[in-house]
Amino acid sequence: MKVDIFSEKTARILSFIGLLMIVLGAIFFIIFGDWEFSLTLSEEKVGQFGDFVGGVVGTILAFVGVILYYIALTEQRKDIDINRETLLTQVKALDQQIKEFKAQTEELQETRKVYEEQTNLYREQTNYYQQQVKELKNQTKVNSLQQFNSEFYSLLNVFISIKKDCEGPISKLLDILKDRLKTKDDTICNRHSILIEEYTKLYYNNTSSLSVYFKTFYRLLKMIEDSSIEAERKQRYAKTLRSQLSENELLLLYYDYCSVLGEKVRLLAIKYNLFKHL
Repeated sequence: MKVDIFSEKTARILSFIGLLMIVLGAIFFIIFGDWEFSLTLSEEKVGQFGDFVGGVVGTILAFVGVILYYIALTEQRKDIDINRETLLTQVKALDQQIKEFKAQTEELQETRKVYEEQTNLYREQTNYYQQQVKELKNQTKVNSLQQFNSEFYSLLNVFISIKKDCEGPISKLLDILKDRLKTKDDTICNRHSILIEEYTKLYYNNTSSLSVYFKTFYRLLKMIEDSSIEAERKQRYAKTLRSQLSENELLLLYYDYCSVLGEKVRLLAIKYNLFKHL
């Protein structure tokens, strides 16, 4: 078993021995010393006792002080080592935190890159989708225009064939209307009312030949109005339709739209300026 001389236990033992020697020394010094009791204290005897205490006990107590000082240095060294180890542990923990922080920073940067890539991809997809929607709208518009062209010109051809058959009845009806007005002698306003009244009578007498003509013409105007094409294109189609009308047809249409027979289509005729050249 290893005995550590420089320990607190040794210091306590030596301290106890030193105190015990002081007490024992005093007892032996008093009992076995050569004393002559008197009122005067012998300086020589006291000096001898002091030399004993200072030489023997002082040496022991000094050695105890050395032991305690050594213990204090040892404990201080241990504390320093512990503090050093603690500091190293803290430094290692700090280094680990720095590494983790760097790893988190790199991960965050990677996440940001992924997010930016996803954002760019989403923008590209959105732009691509918008472009597709735009192209689809344009294609739909083109298809609608092509379909409208097909339907409009097909119906226009039907109208042209109908109007050829109606040119004679229209001319005859206008001549009759002109002859009837010659017999009327009245103011301009009255003549206009009379003219519309006479036209209405003539129309009902010629419904079989004129009804299809007016219905087909109204259908063409209504087709232009209800289409989804631009207003400028609508005006172009209306001009195309108007270019197919003769002077007599324009006059007949004017009379018709001034009467109760043309109330439904009157606004369209005004909107598309059908009587511009009448």
